[in-house]
Amino acid sequence: MLQYLDERNENSLRVEQEELGLPQSMLYALIIAIVLIFIVAAIGTVRVGLSKENNEGNPEYEKKTTGNITRLTVYYIGALIVGLIAVALFIRYA
Repeated sequence: MLQYLDERNENSLRVEQEELGLPQSMLYALIIAIVLIFIVAAIGTVRVGLSKENNEGNPEYEKKTTGNITRLTVYYIGALIVGLIAVALFIRYA
């Protein structure tokens, strides 16, 4: 019985991947691209937040840098989680 269920699950997975129309390597490439975009955006945000020009343009920002970076980090983590869920749902139901 267990062997039947395992074979059935493997066949179901193959059908889902075929219905999606994208090779497995393409799905991994999309996920990697999303993660890379996230990393570049996070690094860019931190660099802007800590830049000399930004601190000179708004002296109050320097006093609140830790709180601002913490909030931005939380936003990015939230966006990453939502993005990964969206990709998983797309893979599952597309």
